[in-house]
Amino acid sequence: MKNSLKHKDNRFIQFLKLIQKICWKRKKTEKPGFFGNYSTWHEARTCSGGYDAPAILEKTKAAMREIVAGRAIFERDSVLLPQCEYPWPLISFLLFTAASNCGRLSVLDFGGALGSSYHQCRPFLQHMSELTWAVVEQKHFVEAGRAEFSPKPVSFYENPAEAVFGVQPNVLPLPIVTGK
Repeated sequence: MKNSLKHKDNRFIQFLKLIQKICWKRKKTEKPGFFGNYSTWHEARTCSGGYDAPAILEKTKAAMREIVAGRAIFERDSVLLPQCEYPWPLISFLLFTAASNCGRLSVLDFGGALGSSYHQCRPFLQHMSELTWAVVEQKHFVEAGRAEFSPKPVSFYENPAEAVFGVQPNVLPLPIVTGK
């Protein structure tokens, strides 16, 4: 038994090293992190980019408009894909949850952009007795979602407490957050 666990531990360490090589392609002398001489956090933030950049929202809105209009069939991270790439583990988890709750599915989707995961799973969710999908996002995504992309069952919230009160979720699928 000990040898078996030791073998599994060794394989796990090898796996982690492989992931490190893939994810952190950098020179051996470079250290990961953020560097610079900034006197305040605000100054550093001003000189950096991130998911809150207006261009990201605009690109995401443009992609979602194509999906909603039926001119494109699939989108992931604002990139239109030429074919469906269904998130099967997520879909099976959602269907299991609904089956375990008499057909009720209420999803709390953290970082759900403009409802991308809902649109990817939608063909499999059409026969739910009750379906709600609450996206918790940054303020500018919430505003855009509410203005343009919130047909039932999708709704948008700036904070989790508001979303929980609004839809009473029975599932928080972490694969949405991790992208797995």
